[in-house]
Formats: sequence, structure tokens, C-alpha cells
Amino acid sequence: MPDTSMTLEEMRQFVRNHFEEFVNRKNIDIGDVNFAPEFVDHGADVPPGLPPGPQGAKQYVGGALKRVPDMHVTSEWRKPRNSGRGKPRL
Repeated sequence: MPDTSMTLEEMRQFVRNHFEEFVNRKNIDIGDVNFAPEFVDHGADVPPGLPPGPQGAKQYVGGALKRVPDMHVTSEWRKPRNSGRGKPRL
């Protein structure tokens, strides 16, 4: 896990808040706050050539919201079997 001053619960809440603002409320500008300048999205569906940092994330999500304007993301936390650690399911 990366070195951070956030607790696990604070990290979970950050992720929930991020997707609520960035996707569900279509507040694309929150990307300027939530993404580091060196952020690179390695998702399988991310087109090549996007710039790193907030600009690339904003272009990608902005384009996705134009194609699917009623897109909605739900973030749930579930605990895998036989494990004391939860993992996000987006």
C-alpha cells in the first residue's frame, strides 16, 4: 500500500467521493484536484495517446460521458472470502 497519511476508511471515502463527483455529477474539473500530474490510466479501454495527469483523465471521462450521458458509477467495498482485507469493486 502506498505511503499516505490517510486511514483506510478515509481512502475508501475519497474513492467514493471522487466517482460521485467526477462521473455521477459530471464535475470533470474535480480531476484537477484528484489526479496527480504524473497520473497515467492503464485501463484496457483507455485510448492510446492521452496526456498524463488530470488532462488525460478528464478527456477520457468527458468523452465517455458524451457517449453514455446517463453513466453512473457505484463503489462498494467487499471482503473476499478467507481474508481480513477488503478490496474495492467498481
